[in-house]
Amino acid sequence: EISHGVLAMVQGFLVDLGLPASWVSNFIIRKMAHFTEYAALGVSVSAALDRHAHLDCARVLSIVSTVLIAASLDEVIQLFVPGRCGQVADVLLDCMGAITGVAASSFVRRRIAKRSIS
Repeated sequence: EISHGVLAMVQGFLVDLGLPASWVSNFIIRKMAHFTEYAALGVSVSAALDRHAHLDCARVLSIVSTVLIAASLDEVIQLFVPGRCGQVADVLLDCMGAITGVAASSFVRRRIAKRSIS
């Protein structure tokens, strides 16, 4: 139900700008929410498991495992919620969001570290 409210707000904003809004659907809003939530999770998990931005194989494996388990559990839980369904595609989308968050977090933290050394 929240996504319907966000949809109305986004479509209203686009209409106010004089842009076509019909292409924005509840599906797009929900998928963007999945991606964004897991990007934030990727940033959080990366910060927790790789505090010094020294990604190595073991840290990457830990981060990927944590995010994959979280995304999979989220979809499995949805199998037991009336009106919801778990989807493998959502797990993949969630993981892509998390990878984006991890990459962005690592990039920013490395840039900050380089500046503090200079």
